[in-house]
Amino acid sequence: MPGPPSSPEPAELALTFDDGPGPVTDALLDVLSRHGALATFFSVGVQIADCERQLARAAREGHEIGVHGWVHEDHRDDPRARAAAAARTADLLTEVCGVRPRHFRPPYGATSPELEAAIAARGLRTVLWDVDPRDWEDPGPAAVHARTLADLTPGAVVLLHERPGTVEAVDTLLGELAGWRAVTIP
Repeated sequence: MPGPPSSPEPAELALTFDDGPGPVTDALLDVLSRHGALATFFSVGVQIADCERQLARAAREGHEIGVHGWVHEDHRDDPRARAAAAARTADLLTEVCGVRPRHFRPPYGATSPELEAAIAARGLRTVLWDVDPRDWEDPGPAAVHARTLADLTPGAVVLLHERPGTVEAVDTLLGELAGWRAVTIP
């Protein structure tokens, strides 16, 4: 397990969750709350309906809410139209959460200079990641935990997804990382 740097300040890591909101959002929020951790949730626009309460709770508890597009598809095919749809998601998230999203994560991490420029023109900054434990493969909580620890360094942005196994992996991870602090995207 990586140790925190020798600095008196705690090492920081940014836990990010893609593909929500959904059935495990409340469980993730419960785990984060129990550990005093913050995270960034990248939301898909078409999934917001019926999940407004979870998103409002996340914002109220200090988590950052970001944009993962209106739909979960490769956005490079039509950057301007996809950026407009991302802005539509940001508008809806602003209405639900009371805070305007600042960050965008392209589905699959598939980006291009044209997409990033179109997203920036809509007031969003594209954010990718440093650590990918491939939890979307559903390898089980132990594998997600081990894969995350294997690549974790201070300041890392960890790509996670709203999956049942990820909830348990994050709970274990946060319980072990004494001297670390989970924060939103800087």
